[in-house]
Amino acid sequence: MKIMNRPTAATVFMGLVFGLSFIPMTSILNAFIGSSAAFRFTIWSFLAVYAMYLARLGKVGITSFLFPLMIPAAFILSSHSDMAFCIFILGILAWIRSGICFPGSLLRVFLTELIFNAGGGLLLWYFSPRTPVAWALGIWMFFLIQSLCFVFTGMEEKEDEISGIDPFDRANQRAEEILSG
Repeated sequence: MKIMNRPTAATVFMGLVFGLSFIPMTSILNAFIGSSAAFRFTIWSFLAVYAMYLARLGKVGITSFLFPLMIPAAFILSSHSDMAFCIFILGILAWIRSGICFPGSLLRVFLTELIFNAGGGLLLWYFSPRTPVAWALGIWMFFLIQSLCFVFTGMEEKEDEISGIDPFDRANQRAEEILSG
């Protein structure tokens, strides 16, 4: 799929898919493992899928983030609060994205995760979703904010750098293709 080559668009798309699949997933799992565990398993599975995508972008092996994913998996059936689990998941996402897939300077990593991860988490907390529909919209909103990470950190531009084509030349070529076609 061509959209998966563009991190911003792919993150928005995944957020939409995660938001739309949240209610059916939690409803089905609720019958087997209870509502709180169903919620946690669903959130954890979204993290796992997103981590696989980040690993593909960062060109790291899947085994490099298996340990961080197994830590929250151990707490899915625990009796702690769902909000504490979400905060824990935010920390694991920060570890996977900035520690494993896209390592950088400590200041850049800290600022990136503070703005996009904590910012998305704070917005979720502020709106405090209480219904499954509100959670689904909150998940989509969180991934909209996560997509901005690629725009502001410059990770979106790596495709042009790898191909060796100047972004202005590429835009010119695309404009000519549109006008001629």
